[in-house]
Amino acid sequence: GVSEPNKDRAKFLKKKYGIVSVSSNQELVAASKILLLAVKPQQMSEVLEDMRPSLHKKHLLISIAAGLDTPYFFKKLPLRTRLIRVMPNACALIGEGAAALYASSSSTAADRQTAFKIFQAAGQALFVSNESLLDVVTAVSGSGPAFVYLFAETLIRAAEKRGLSSAQARLLV
Repeated sequence: GVSEPNKDRAKFLKKKYGIVSVSSNQELVAASKILLLAVKPQQMSEVLEDMRPSLHKKHLLISIAAGLDTPYFFKKLPLRTRLIRVMPNACALIGEGAAALYASSSSTAADRQTAFKIFQAAGQALFVSNESLLDVVTAVSGSGPAFVYLFAETLIRAAEKRGLSSAQARLLV
């Protein structure tokens, strides 16, 4: 299920993916064992505050919010919440993603395996043992592909200026 405040987006998700939309975060928590927190970092505090009363030991939280470390979450969540942080990249949208995962000490081996399977389904996945490495991952695989694409686009433009058609330049690059 999904808690989606935008009704048009909720309808789209249901139609395209068959995802059931619920009317509140608390309702979603009550119906779920795994919660993927895919909200903007500036919205996370409000979402966690809304979810907190319904959270129990049975819940695994997986966050893809950049820049919010485990101490941030543990200040806002019940003690010993099972938490895994993930830094995926946009390439996951086409099944070619790269994701680094960090498991808090409160997560279990089964939690780590579950999170790994979820993100491996969208490309490559690996665990890092030090949470600070997620910042490095964000720079390398989060921003890195954009530099590769910029380089490729520059090569294409240069090839076109020197006489190749756009189709030829794209094929070769």
